[in-house]
Amino acid sequence: MFFHEVDQLTWTKIVRVNLEATTWVTRSLIGPMLHRRRGAIVNISSGAAVVVPSHPLYAIYAATKALRLSTLTFLLFSFHLVNAHFKIIVS
Repeated sequence: MFFHEVDQLTWTKIVRVNLEATTWVTRSLIGPMLHRRRGAIVNISSGAAVVVPSHPLYAIYAATKALRLSTLTFLLFSFHLVNAHFKIIVS
């Protein structure tokens, strides 16, 4: 389905699964990790953000994956001093 053909409900579902769910789980784990001064979060994601971002049928999906990858990269560098590890596996 092309970008302009995707209805609002489908768009919302993709964003909720690929961004909101993973963001809330990650957010809920950061506090306890900082308290313990250690921990790890492993995120396994598709390569859509870097492999097929120009494919017209994956525009929304690839955009959510790209934002997730950027968020995890930021967390990786932000929390490295407290021994909190964020692993990004792109398959």
